[in-house]
Amino acid sequence: MPLDQAAGGITAHLSATGDGYSIQPVWTVEIAPAGFSGLCLYPSSVFAADLLIAFDRWLTDISMLYAPQELGCDDSATMKITASHGADEIGSNTAIAPAPGTWPTGTLSFGSAQPFDNVVVHYQTKPPTCQDWGPIFVVDDVVVTPAPEPANAATSAIACAALASLATRAAAR
Repeated sequence: MPLDQAAGGITAHLSATGDGYSIQPVWTVEIAPAGFSGLCLYPSSVFAADLLIAFDRWLTDISMLYAPQELGCDDSATMKITASHGADEIGSNTAIAPAPGTWPTGTLSFGSAQPFDNVVVHYQTKPPTCQDWGPIFVVDDVVVTPAPEPANAATSAIACAALASLATRAAAR
């Protein structure tokens, strides 16, 4: 990384903090979290790194499968996604994998009426009681919903001028 990935008319620019991520086949190191298939985003080291995704258009929703590195745990880590529009933070959400164990799978998502174009995926806190864990995670199946296109500004200005003109004529009568 960094790299650009396009699908469905939307381009995502993927980058990271720390040693980053790479695209690897599931089973790269003999793991296959439930629901993962084909290729996934895989950490490039055993040290924590945030996944950064910038989109070329505004979104209202994003979700992804994730699996933190946990080996036979009774509870799971807290993951966090933070969405922003440019430099302005829109909001965040957290998730904990519902069925702990080994590389447990969860869904991390965020939705907002206010559009966003950047997200940060962050390993927030370790599992409360687990002793065999690492601050890394894998990601698969990122799904986004584009925000509706804003109305053309020129069309809006013409419509406002036409309404103002009608209001002025009605008031003159």
